[in-house]
Amino acid sequence: CVGGRNLRLFLAFLGAHAFLCTYGGILIFYILRAIVLDQDLWAKFMRNRSTGHIQPVTTSVVLHWIVHGHAALLGLGFSLLMIGVVLCGFLAYHLWLIYRNTTTNETFKWKDLRREIMYRHKKQQQRAARAKQETEQDKSGANGGGEEDTSAGGAAKQEQEEPLTLQEELNGCVNIYDRGFKANFAEMLFPVCVPPPAPPAAEIAAAKQARNKAKETKKAK
Repeated sequence: CVGGRNLRLFLAFLGAHAFLCTYGGILIFYILRAIVLDQDLWAKFMRNRSTGHIQPVTTSVVLHWIVHGHAALLGLGFSLLMIGVVLCGFLAYHLWLIYRNTTTNETFKWKDLRREIMYRHKKQQQRAARAKQETEQDKSGANGGGEEDTSAGGAAKQEQEEPLTLQEELNGCVNIYDRGFKANFAEMLFPVCVPPPAPPAAEIAAAKQARNKAKETKKAK
């Protein structure tokens, strides 16, 4: 399990494997290039079956020769490069989490919270639009004095509520543990984990008593 105390080891593990896989894939392609140069394939000629003319070897012919003659080496190079790219992406994602000083689970929860705020704000706008429409309909059917009272009451109600805007609510979602990239990275390298609270004295005494009873029972048997 990856936690605060061993996160740096996990990142070192990802970084080492990403480097080794990427380096291995690039090295294999340099080996294939050296084989092609050693065989001097680019200086050779071939006969075109359709026209019968002699022409220099093309790139597609060299690639076909590599695929048929060194398929295992070529497949290994592609596999190492793909794994290296995936590991580099995974490492970059974890570095981004360190930059935000959050976890994968917390990231999903922050997304759910923002989505819920946007959904609630949308519903509030719909309710406000319906209430405004109903108020306008009531005003159109009332007399002049009733119109003034209703408008005054609506203004007082609007002053009392003063709902937050969507941007204000989203800005209120602040990660209090994010202290900047340098501080977050230093905390990852030198974790400061708070030890769990000590159990109460009554629980310690009860545990000792239960342990002594178990020892006495074993001796009696």
